[in-house]
Amino acid sequence: MKKDFRSNLQFLFPKLALSLNHLNKNDEKQIKDELCDKMSSATIFIAIAMAIISIAVSLLLQIESGWKQIEVYGISSFVCDLVCLTLAITSIILKAVSYFNKDKNENKKNILNRLSIDALFVAILSMMAGSFYADSEKGFLSVTPTMSISITIISFLLIVQPIHALDAWILNSLVSVIMLFLSIYAKIQFDIQGFPYYIIITAVFVLMSRLVNSILFYAGIQKYIQESISNSLMDTAMYDELTHCKNRYALKKSLEKNIPLWKNNNSDLLIAMFDIDNFKEYNDYFSHQGGDGCLKQIANVVKLTFPSPNLEFYRYGGEEFLLIFELDDIATASETLETLRKAVADLNLKAPPKAPKDYVTISIGGLFFEVNDEFDFNKSLSEVDANLYKAKSSGKDICFLNDKLIDNQ
Repeated sequence: MKKDFRSNLQFLFPKLALSLNHLNKNDEKQIKDELCDKMSSATIFIAIAMAIISIAVSLLLQIESGWKQIEVYGISSFVCDLVCLTLAITSIILKAVSYFNKDKNENKKNILNRLSIDALFVAILSMMAGSFYADSEKGFLSVTPTMSISITIISFLLIVQPIHALDAWILNSLVSVIMLFLSIYAKIQFDIQGFPYYIIITAVFVLMSRLVNSILFYAGIQKYIQESISNSLMDTAMYDELTHCKNRYALKKSLEKNIPLWKNNNSDLLIAMFDIDNFKEYNDYFSHQGGDGCLKQIANVVKLTFPSPNLEFYRYGGEEFLLIFELDDIATASETLETLRKAVADLNLKAPPKAPKDYVTISIGGLFFEVNDEFDFNKSLSEVDANLYKAKSSGKDICFLNDKLIDNQ
């Protein structure tokens, strides 16, 4: 019962939500970064609108005052409008730099996104300060305090909430301090009667801003959990449970994505398939449990031998594994296959009796070629399979590449 009650209050208390959902500091950072990224995408449109509105309002007031806005509304209001316009443009620039981030630095992108939101927030805050002063001077606070321009902007500040907790506390506290300061200043300067309304609004803003931030963060937590579950299910569907290599379904998905890229770039590819020699005899002698251990060790040594991101590694079926490399020339392709063969041999896994050698070996078939518009993966795979068959029938523990035996001496 106690747990259910606490669960119902998660949306009010971010730390409680993190605790109940067993999320750590790293999860919290990812949630905030994603929320900040989503929110900053909207800031550019809001900032453009604000820049246009700020310019339009300034021009309108200039025209209405006979181009003497400063004399009518005071230097403070004019400066606030200018600051608002400057920060709105800054927000746009920061988001643009984040969007066209060439080095793809995620940390840099997150910082720029956060600063973009902060700049927009302060721009709106500046607009509020200017409107507050103008409202006070024109007597709006005394006559219709709930309908004044500044109060409308204060309401808008609740919508454009920074996601990072530090920024939220600092900026929302800044709003409260400025509102109190302006209320006192307006009371002294204009002897307005609406002063108590702004004291109430300040208190309400602090509570509402906290609530909005908490709700946004709670929504982010729920989305993060759903995506984690989805990714977990996807991993289950895409990876072989025993060896943790990608499976044939993953191969299909990878080809759908990569074939157009390979064709467009005229990439040089090495497609290779290897088979564990005498694996049936290994299973018969060491049991299927021993065979599973053999598969896992060989898969692990391949991953350690080729950690490069250009490697695609799949368990194709049974004791057969498929590899796809992007390489520069056929000499490198030959060296790669030999490195693979020797890496498995160096494991020194004990082979079953009557095997050609005392240790477990593999036979490899490969095909190196330049991808063109006529590229057909299934046709290429048939050629790879034919090279593997030649390796198996020519003594095993050898590599055949493009119909030629690689000299392993």
